[in-house]
Amino acid sequence: MRVRAIVLAGIVAAIGAVVAEASGAAQTASPPLVVALSGKFTSPVVSTGTFVAGGAVSDSGTHRDVTTLSPKTGRPTEILIHVSLKGSKGTLAWVATVHTNAAGFISPGVALSSVPGASRITAATGAYKPFLGATSGKDLSFTSNPLQPGAPGTPKPSANGLNVIESFTAH
Repeated sequence: MRVRAIVLAGIVAAIGAVVAEASGAAQTASPPLVVALSGKFTSPVVSTGTFVAGGAVSDSGTHRDVTTLSPKTGRPTEILIHVSLKGSKGTLAWVATVHTNAAGFISPGVALSSVPGASRITAATGAYKPFLGATSGKDLSFTSNPLQPGAPGTPKPSANGLNVIESFTAH
């Protein structure tokens, strides 16, 4: 219960920071693109769900994330998360690269992290096109994946969820 309270406090603080950034940017020529993902893990490395976007583009739709580790053998040093979104105003894809020492592991299968600059938009269509190549300025991620393998006897999280907030600024 204590971990849940800490996680919720962190998410509320991050939302406040992103909203403040978006409000300040609204006074300039180029507001940021703020994207919030909510989903569930369907395998140890795949999650699907919905997204909402605000700021520069107001939209909603579906997302799919696929996680890989690098290197593929031995102890991983990076977590690569390939995110694809499909909304009514276009499509968007980005790759987040998180070094394992910044992943924010709380317990087996559970992580809370904020790694600004970790995500780069690699594909964009429609209203998202101006953000191609943009990197995240602010972000917060909370994941709880009971489908991840672990050592025998290792407890697994009871919740299955992915919650991410990313803020991108066009070049």
